[in-house]
Amino acid sequence: MYCNSCKNEIPNEAKVCPVCGVPVCGNDVNSNYQYAAQQPNASYAVAYQTVEQPPETTKPRSAYIAALLHLFSPLLGLGYFYRGDKNRGKNCIIMLIVGAVTSFIGVGAILIAITAIINLVECIKLFKGEYTVDSYGRKLYQEF
Repeated sequence: MYCNSCKNEIPNEAKVCPVCGVPVCGNDVNSNYQYAAQQPNASYAVAYQTVEQPPETTKPRSAYIAALLHLFSPLLGLGYFYRGDKNRGKNCIIMLIVGAVTSFIGVGAILIAITAIINLVECIKLFKGEYTVDSYGRKLYQEF
């Protein structure tokens, strides 16, 4: 089982993540609802969230391939998707769509340029070896 907060692997019977200390909710609706009810400011939407399961494989990923995906497809977010960071990948696609729609007033070019620059920075960080694991905790190795 994996922690919903820090994404580290934890024992199935754990009540609290040994790495980050966050209480572990079961996959059934009742335990999530009970956890949400115990929190004073928590939303009851926690009861209906689906927990994303990590991929079946623990095969390491190439940092260089992720860097090249960031470099050559910044507006599609393929580097983020390759590293398991789906939210940032979706944000890149949204920026592309908003940029294309607003390009007639000049804002679109700025949004697209910002997205490209952010992906270029990610590419440089990956080539330098600043990221050692992806979003699922799989190792990012530094070779082709």
